[in-house]
Amino acid sequence: MALPRLHTFFYQQQVFTFEEARRKLKLSASSLYKMLHELLRDGYILRIKKTVYAVVPVEAAGRAHTPNKYLVAAKLQKKSYLSYHTALELHGVAESAYNTVYVSVPWQARSFQFQSTTYFFVTKYDSFGLTKVKVEGIPLMVSDREKTILDGIDRLKYVGGLEEYLKSVSSFPSIDVSRLIRYLKLSNKKALYAKAGWLLSLFSKQWFVKQVLLDDLQKHLSNRTFYLQETNGRVSFRFNSTWNLMVPENVEGLIEETPA
Repeated sequence: MALPRLHTFFYQQQVFTFEEARRKLKLSASSLYKMLHELLRDGYILRIKKTVYAVVPVEAAGRAHTPNKYLVAAKLQKKSYLSYHTALELHGVAESAYNTVYVSVPWQARSFQFQSTTYFFVTKYDSFGLTKVKVEGIPLMVSDREKTILDGIDRLKYVGGLEEYLKSVSSFPSIDVSRLIRYLKLSNKKALYAKAGWLLSLFSKQWFVKQVLLDDLQKHLSNRTFYLQETNGRVSFRFNSTWNLMVPENVEGLIEETPA
């Protein structure tokens, strides 16, 4: 019987691709399509996307089943990692729970919705700053703490905005500041130097940021003034001369800690 065989391979993994099933089961494409069709019909698996499926527990077969959104996201593209707000969630610091899962990929991919979750692809893929986080015992590729911090302040719209971002990263009791600066130099973006420098100043006591490191970052600043977040006409800004950065007037009120 096909069901026990497929469950043996994919029950713990929970989510699998067509190619994984073909390799594991050693079936021709036509035979596998037939098997999957029967399992779909009987409610033993769900089709999430064209070639991505989720195993339905035997006791839930034929009934509503919601697969783990992180396990789903990890199978959507061969080359990818979970990032931005999703990485904050997986590192256990996200201020809020989101129904959007962010997946970083090296090429454009169309975002889509499955059940109540949106799977959003961000065309940004770096080979550094990655780690594995276990979800239900399964290791998933995720941006590490320091890369998540940098990516987030670089593109705040993918981490829920400035307030959500600051409240989330403030839950990191410590970070590897040297590693963050190494990633910053690999990115080599002038705006990001200003934003990261401002952020490290903000959390200098909590994250044990030495002044000599902040002084070094200042050497990389541009003559151009950047904005910490997008201007939309509803936010008043003030100039931070240390980082040549326009920051919201009320930014210190968004979190309990204030700049040194």
